[in-house]
Amino acid sequence: DALSLRGRRNRKSFLIGALIFWSIGVFFLGFGAWILGLVSGGELRLEARANIYNSITLISGLVLTLAAFLFFAQIYIVQVPQRLRDVGFSGWWAFLPLTFLILGRTLTGAQYTEGWTASMSINLLIFVALVLYPGTRGENRYGPDPLLPVNYDEKNSYSVQFSEENKSSEENN
Repeated sequence: DALSLRGRRNRKSFLIGALIFWSIGVFFLGFGAWILGLVSGGELRLEARANIYNSITLISGLVLTLAAFLFFAQIYIVQVPQRLRDVGFSGWWAFLPLTFLILGRTLTGAQYTEGWTASMSINLLIFVALVLYPGTRGENRYGPDPLLPVNYDEKNSYSVQFSEENKSSEENN
């Protein structure tokens, strides 16, 4: 479920998953930055001191940094869209913070740190809203409620029961 691009995610699962992936990403990013600092002596210049040890260390630092960004991307590509679907929105709304970053920098001509700060503030607000806002009760167009127990016996599955209950309630009205 943590790698699936479909379905819904409840608040608790979202918070725990995001914190786990964020923590792993921060660890890899910090370790990769430390290794890159060892190679560059604090300045990231790829000249003069090129030997095999520095090259291998540089590559390993870059690989760790890339791995960190993959963990961060998993949050925005998988978990945030699943949580948005649980609330009832399309998963494509997860790209909204990215547009703020791009438009904020290009339209205002803001410096890198100003655009980064605004984007991170918007990301934090969206994250807090997704953690606090309850999901849609019952089945919505994106799938069954993640809080309900799943019975894999098709005859007794939630989706079959839900559709039968809807049919009977529509007949009664």
